[in-house]
Amino acid sequence: MIGKMSLWIVVLSIVILAVSILSVGCGDKTDKPVETSSNGGVQEQNGTITAAEGPLESGVLKYEMDVVDAPSKAEVNKAINVKIKVRNTGNETWPTKGQGGKYVINLGYHVIDDEKPVAEGRISGLPHDVKPGEEIILSGDISPFVKAGEYKVRFDMVQEAVTWFADVKETENQPVSQTLVIK
Repeated sequence: MIGKMSLWIVVLSIVILAVSILSVGCGDKTDKPVETSSNGGVQEQNGTITAAEGPLESGVLKYEMDVVDAPSKAEVNKAINVKIKVRNTGNETWPTKGQGGKYVINLGYHVIDDEKPVAEGRISGLPHDVKPGEEIILSGDISPFVKAGEYKVRFDMVQEAVTWFADVKETENQPVSQTLVIK
């Protein structure tokens, strides 16, 4: 009787082990589209989503950035769609969410006219937590300009209610700019 019971325990253990091995990676995945831009654009989510509980350390707020697609000309009162590539060069993951509107990380911009910032806005949040070394492309709209002229738009990352990444001196972040002629 004890021999048969031991055999059943061994068989049951093997079945449980086999089911465990076969089910790895077969659970509920988070590869669902997530809205990440101000114009309703969709990016693939391929990671976790966590929330920042407070301001991030300066070593986290580091990036490399390039313009992927941004026009050099636009019309008055028309939104301007842009795509910006961002790589997290910091030493920790950038969390996707914040706390009650604070601490969330967004791609934003400043409009520069006559070497002075005259407006700012947000283009997109993060589609998922962004690990060190990870590169993402964020897309969205720059708000319409109401006055014709030549402007410089400077793109930067921002942790809301804390700081623009380029303002953190020890990071040496280089925001990218695009000149826009508005007609």
